[in-house]
Amino acid sequence: MCKLASKINNLEVFVHVSTTYCNHNLKKSCYEEKLYEPCQDWRVILKLIETENPAVMNTISYKIIEDHPNTYTFSKSLSEKIVEEYSSKFPAVIARPSVVFGIYSDPVPGWTDNVYGLLGISTAVTKGVMRVMKGRSDCCLDYIPVDVAINALIISSWEKANSENNELSIYNCAYADSVAVTFKELGMTALSDGMNDGSTIFDNDIWYPFLLLTTNDFYFHFLFYTLQVIPAVLIDSILYLMKKERRLMKLTITIYQAIQALSPFTMKEIKFNNRKYHALWEKLSADEAEVFLTRPPSDFNKTDIILLGHRGLKKYFLKENLADNELHMKKLRRLYYLHQFTKGILIILVFTSLYKLMNLAINIYI
Repeated sequence: MCKLASKINNLEVFVHVSTTYCNHNLKKSCYEEKLYEPCQDWRVILKLIETENPAVMNTISYKIIEDHPNTYTFSKSLSEKIVEEYSSKFPAVIARPSVVFGIYSDPVPGWTDNVYGLLGISTAVTKGVMRVMKGRSDCCLDYIPVDVAINALIISSWEKANSENNELSIYNCAYADSVAVTFKELGMTALSDGMNDGSTIFDNDIWYPFLLLTTNDFYFHFLFYTLQVIPAVLIDSILYLMKKERRLMKLTITIYQAIQALSPFTMKEIKFNNRKYHALWEKLSADEAEVFLTRPPSDFNKTDIILLGHRGLKKYFLKENLADNELHMKKLRRLYYLHQFTKGILIILVFTSLYKLMNLAINIYI
């Protein structure tokens, strides 16, 4: 794309879409709106890709990317360096959206076509299939609605095309501290607020939603096998006896892989300096700001945005009938009582076992 752009006469601006997490390998607590040197030379990597066997590349990929959590952030880091080197030939902008999720306002509030990121976690929890997660409860993923991210691309290109500054412009398109949602708040919103708002209750036939977070790897695996793997095996066994498709174990493996992939982002809080992105807002007139929404509205509520996302997932992605909300609420209430009953039984069994062990120890000692 850079080679093509360099051959275009009178090109007004070249916008490269990156990600705020492209320099995650540097392990910084805050990332600035500037270019960070990648860990590899992009020319060497391109030559390897073009000449080496794909099987060999797959084998050595984790060595090549070094401390990057995945090849996505690694390739974005290399791409930024390419854009910087070509930026002397044409006006260029690097826009770094953070975690992108469903539409906030335009054209269809709540619309989404995937369950990645924040909403993926809360959806898995509210559907009763995810109960354990590796991460800090006070940690948060920065996020931005997709319509706001697209507006950021448009505005940054407009600003560059009308600017006399020929240097590469970089914007961290993130909401940063203004509307950050911790994983604890995410769980509380998905559960307690969802219970009070029937329009965000998902159809759930598995278990009453709850989420336990831990940073300890051993404790995480203990909880995961206890609360995820064992129930999945039991439910799949029942489905097998009923001659129905076994799905829970396969889904549990997918959830485990997703948790491990997300853990570099959920174990440590990361912040993004977005002063330049903020400055873009100030260059818009009142009418322009209304059309190209980028600044969080004054009444923007992080709880409301999660519930809006849930309504969108329920309607547009999961295709659940909104007319069945009352039925879904009744199911959830039944699962709640079953959940409490099961907790009571487990507590009784634990205390009974401890009591017997103490008596045994006392008898042996005496």
